[in-house]
Amino acid sequence: MDSRKKLEDKKLTLASRILLRNILSQNYRIEENAIFLDSDENGKPFILGKPFEISISHSIDTVAVAISESVVGIDIEKIRKTDLNLMKRFFEDEDISYVLGDYQSVDDYNGYSSPSVLKRFFEVWTKKEAASKLDGRGLSVVQKISLCDYIFETNTTEDGNYVISVCVGRK
Repeated sequence: MDSRKKLEDKKLTLASRILLRNILSQNYRIEENAIFLDSDENGKPFILGKPFEISISHSIDTVAVAISESVVGIDIEKIRKTDLNLMKRFFEDEDISYVLGDYQSVDDYNGYSSPSVLKRFFEVWTKKEAASKLDGRGLSVVQKISLCDYIFETNTTEDGNYVISVCVGRK
């Protein structure tokens, strides 16, 4: 990772923490100086001494935060051209069929930039990442996650540039 990318990640992490503090302060009436954040051994953030579960995500220039009284996971991704061969490693067959639509295989798709295919790819990807964050295990388990085992809310931002998924539990 080059130093510019690291700097951008640090800025987005800081922005997500500021957003989290503002939400907790304004919506839950918690003084900002009483909010202490920490991370567990897998990097999942939590608030010390508060009955909230949190999840944080960022992509390119946008952050997303989920706050809940129960375990939660969130992921946001910018819809962009992507190597769909990733699906062979991380997606189940039904996920690949959903993403490709009329295309028979990733090889048939052959790198076209179909907006609908890319949107569906990031719908599945964000769900998998959100579920892995809900479980607190991170990306190491993405390929083992079956989406039918979880409950999600997935949306596209108003400008159509990002997909965001929140995982709120197991079925």
